[in-house]
Amino acid sequence: MGLKWIVGMFAATLVAVGSPVAAETSKGSTSAADKDKPSKEMLLGNEAYDRGDFAEAARHYKAACDGGDALSCFNLGLLYRDGKGFKQDYVQANALFDQACKGGDGWGCTNLGFSYQQGRGTSIDLAKAQTLYQRGCDLADEKSCFNLAIMYDGGKGIPKDSAKALTYYGLACDGKDTKACFNLGFIYENGEGVKKDPARAADFYDRACDLEDGFACFNLALMYEDGKGVKQDIEKASRLYRQACDGGDPKGCFNLGLNYETGHGAPRDTSLALAYYRKGMKLNPEPKIKARLEDAIGRLED
Repeated sequence: MGLKWIVGMFAATLVAVGSPVAAETSKGSTSAADKDKPSKEMLLGNEAYDRGDFAEAARHYKAACDGGDALSCFNLGLLYRDGKGFKQDYVQANALFDQACKGGDGWGCTNLGFSYQQGRGTSIDLAKAQTLYQRGCDLADEKSCFNLAIMYDGGKGIPKDSAKALTYYGLACDGKDTKACFNLGFIYENGEGVKKDPARAADFYDRACDLEDGFACFNLALMYEDGKGVKQDIEKASRLYRQACDGGDPKGCFNLGLNYETGHGAPRDTSLALAYYRKGMKLNPEPKIKARLEDAIGRLED
């Protein structure tokens, strides 16, 4: 039986259509609330956070938050959420995220929306989650835009609306959210609620790949392999499989290994092929991929 490359059908399971994301610590990054120079207290809080002195960080963040620094309210909320410097307290974290959101910090809106969506420190309220994600997206937080897209895409708590999902995925992708760019690529490649457009799909996969999304690099490699939406380029496909493998996608490792094993789009080199098959095994592949990798390793080790 001939050797077979792993193809795009495996990528379908990678669309994030049910997993909203919570914003993480900013420690001075810019948001809509952070247009001015960060306060001295917030900077001192960041320094304390970086050296692991969370109680000291909390003291400075609280001083800045009490002085009207929304971003410091958000950072203090993260300390309560994660139990750093305090006993974990989702209710207090939510109160601080609310204060941050009302002060114009998009990340605060995102995390409070996430709490309402997941019932973390409060009862589940999808209508409130939607409202908060909308505010967060309006404040230019791409995670809120992504979570809002997920709600419209899946009809979770709100009527399903593919057009609005596309709009919010687009806003999130423009904000460099890799999952949003990947999902847009998948939607246009497969015609999920839109006319199939391989060229647009390749463009979105390319954007996600540039943001180091290994799964997007893999899907883009398949398109170059087949000349789907792009000019066929087998060698570029191999380079993209390498990016996929380096980005944590075991399918990329398998296909790159097979290219080296067969001399397809890469110089024939069974030692390199074996190295990439073994690398794929270290990436916790799903059972079907694991079986293909094990078979390939056994074939070259015989």
